[in-house]
Amino acid sequence: MVDETAKIRIKLDQIEVEYEGAPSFIEDNLLNMLRDAMELFKDGMPQLSDRTPNEIGNGKKSHETGDKLDLSTNTIATKMGCKTGADLIVAAAACLTLVQGKDRFHRKDVLAEMQTASSFFKVTYTNNLTTYLDGLMKSDRLRLVAENTYAISAKEKEELEQKLAE
Repeated sequence: MVDETAKIRIKLDQIEVEYEGAPSFIEDNLLNMLRDAMELFKDGMPQLSDRTPNEIGNGKKSHETGDKLDLSTNTIATKMGCKTGADLIVAAAACLTLVQGKDRFHRKDVLAEMQTASSFFKVTYTNNLTTYLDGLMKSDRLRLVAENTYAISAKEKEELEQKLAE
């Protein structure tokens, strides 16, 4: 039996991208992945040099207190003024990333977190989850980092941190 798994690891200063999975992803998406990593490096790395690895992992800058946000998805959705399923996905992703400290999350985790926002969640959001996720990736609010695994883009994360700090 032939091993159909490809592995790649790219490290640029403090940014590291690692992938293990189908070779077709690397063949089809390697250039975009490298371009995104270079853009992150170009846009954000100078500010990272004075941050510890723990601060980088949880999105806290060195001048911040280091306290995690203590907000529910429902509260985040309220602060964001959520009106659509895509908005609620971003609120759930914000909770997973900024509150729970997860750099990446599976689509089932997003759906479960969306469902905790009872004031906003609608059953139809479940049926349209793939469409919403695709739209969020196309608008670069979320990034697909592995099969059914997502992360908030650096730009979106920064905007969310600012909005939720208000």
